[in-house]
Amino acid sequence: MTSHANIRETLRELGCPNSTIIDSTFLSSALKFRSLVALRVGVGIHCPEDGCNFHLTDDNTENLAATLPRLECLELGTPGSSHSCNTTVASLLSISTRCLGLTLLETHFNTLAIVGDVQRLFDGDSWRGKARCKLQNLTAGYLPVEVGGEDIETVVNGFRIIFPYLLYFSDYGRHWYKLQPVLGCGWAGGRIQGQ
Repeated sequence: MTSHANIRETLRELGCPNSTIIDSTFLSSALKFRSLVALRVGVGIHCPEDGCNFHLTDDNTENLAATLPRLECLELGTPGSSHSCNTTVASLLSISTRCLGLTLLETHFNTLAIVGDVQRLFDGDSWRGKARCKLQNLTAGYLPVEVGGEDIETVVNGFRIIFPYLLYFSDYGRHWYKLQPVLGCGWAGGRIQGQ
């Protein structure tokens, strides 16, 4: 008979039902499996407008990335357009600098104040000199406001710093297309694709 301790040490993939509430209670349970390379919850599911299942913060996400650095696949669902989640682009940087083998990411991050969040994130030097993952495909939620002018470059530079190998940007909002010329990518079918 396999012991619980052995399962905690050897389990490599964990999938949870799409209805799972992703909060600190869920996180404390998932973090017991320190050998995970894949964590999947809410795959391909958009949170409903009247109640997002994602309740993590930037600190929670940093804890997840620090505890599970072997992750290659992290899928935590896709936000709706209500912008109710508490994570920002800072959570993306935590994931990128701690989970260096990550190749697939789908997670919530609030884009309501994305320009200011990116600026604050890169005002400090704590990210400089840190290796980052080789993620090539990022799924993003709705961008609620039209970003223009210098703000486009701010957001694009932020994503380039967080994910230097990013080729594909799958999105669910109508305003992301403005990033296309600055990223040097082609636009096709709701997805920015590297050329």
